[in-house]
Amino acid sequence: MTTEESVKISDDENTLKAGERGPQLLEDFVMREKMTHFDREQIPERVVHARGYAAHGYFQVYESQEELTSAKFLQDPVFLRFSQVAGSRGVNETNRDVRGFATKFYTEEGNFDLVGSNIPVFFIQDGIKFPDLIHAVKPEPHNEIPQGQTAHDTFWDFIANNQESAHMDYV
Repeated sequence: MTTEESVKISDDENTLKAGERGPQLLEDFVMREKMTHFDREQIPERVVHARGYAAHGYFQVYESQEELTSAKFLQDPVFLRFSQVAGSRGVNETNRDVRGFATKFYTEEGNFDLVGSNIPVFFIQDGIKFPDLIHAVKPEPHNEIPQGQTAHDTFWDFIANNQESAHMDYV
């Protein structure tokens, strides 16, 4: 296994960290390269939350939250979206799969995104595995198979090879 510059690597599934449970280090060029490649993929149906429903509105605070936060943006316009995380074009909305939401706050300092899903513990513990998870969950771009939900071979191969994901029992 090599990087895009043909540097030999033995592991592309664990991020370089400061200590056993420390933060990820920016000098981890393998993680940066993998995430950059994933971010620039031009496969529209592999986009996470590719479809869903949304609404524009305003966030209104009824009581002061000054003791909890100093954020000024909690009075600004918001965009709220609900989606099926893994669903692609034509997927059945009644499938038992992860659901998600995203709230985008438009602020003076820039946009602030708050994202969540209906799973108690996320699939992975290391961000470098996120592209691998999405590729395992989503259908193949050339034939849109499998379609429906994550109960298919590529997903279960991912689970079998990533023990931290074994707690996922929603499918």
